[in-house]
Amino acid sequence: MITLYHGSNIRITDIDLKQCNSYKDFGQAFYLTTEIMNISEQEFKYLVEGITSDLIQLLIDRVHHTRPHAVETVYGSNIYAALLRPTSGLYSQSSGYVYSLLESELKQSHLL
Repeated sequence: MITLYHGSNIRITDIDLKQCNSYKDFGQAFYLTTEIMNISEQEFKYLVEGITSDLIQLLIDRVHHTRPHAVETVYGSNIYAALLRPTSGLYSQSSGYVYSLLESELKQSHLL
């Protein structure tokens, strides 16, 4: 048996391409690798900082948050807490994908 990895924080047993968005990242497809990401602590911090910066800017651009409010929203979110955990795998996802998770969290909390 071969183990394949997908940039996800959940176990995927069935692939349904209808669940893939054609307008995101590389299109409507499901990408796999045999390699698990092995990065240094410095690289991890760099990726987290980049995604965090993008999340803040996306809240400013799309929801018209002020910068202080966007910073407070991101840093206070469960998604940011998950992003800080390497085991979540969120650091290897696109900023757009992580933003969609943040957006869902904020809508569920009625903060958006």
